[in-house]
Amino acid sequence: MGLWVCVPGPVGLPGPQGERGESGLQGPRGPEGKEGSQGTEGRLGPVGPPGTAGSDATVPRLSFSAALTREMGRSGTILFNKVFVNEDNVYDPKTGHFTAPVRGRYFFSATLTGHKNVKLEAVLSRSNRGVARADSAGYQPEGLEKPMEEARLLPGALAVFSLILPLEAGETVCVDLVTGKLAHASEPLTVFSGTLLYQTP
Repeated sequence: MGLWVCVPGPVGLPGPQGERGESGLQGPRGPEGKEGSQGTEGRLGPVGPPGTAGSDATVPRLSFSAALTREMGRSGTILFNKVFVNEDNVYDPKTGHFTAPVRGRYFFSATLTGHKNVKLEAVLSRSNRGVARADSAGYQPEGLEKPMEEARLLPGALAVFSLILPLEAGETVCVDLVTGKLAHASEPLTVFSGTLLYQTP
């Protein structure tokens, strides 16, 4: 009896695609790639809405500066008659008084020039009470008399104030001449200035 030899036939046509199998487990993370080149700059975005006002934006602008340009031959409050700046009319040249419209910290400065070789003494007052004194002859304790030779050396005539004061609304500040005679000229020699630094609650 003879042997049968099986010879494979030709490959058939591919069958229809089967259903998708279940996802396999996630493989391990591969090595980190190289950093890419920088991309092109994007377009400018639209302008955002305005922010809320800061605390300093609400601080009122209050300042003044005035000078003495006419003769003052008496003691008392100095009437700085020539006004350079007077925001919100805080300074009154008729009375020589600055009036604080709000509670806060204020800076004041004053330069007083007298006649040569004549002693000059003045007081910076807050609501009619002295807070600082200037004496062109220098400080001299009461009860101590100067020697005769020293007394003949007449002092200069310049007094300067520069200080910060806490003020309540409605309080006043002025400069009072105690002794001496103030010089006056078209180019001011005696000036008084002040400004609000910031409000306090």
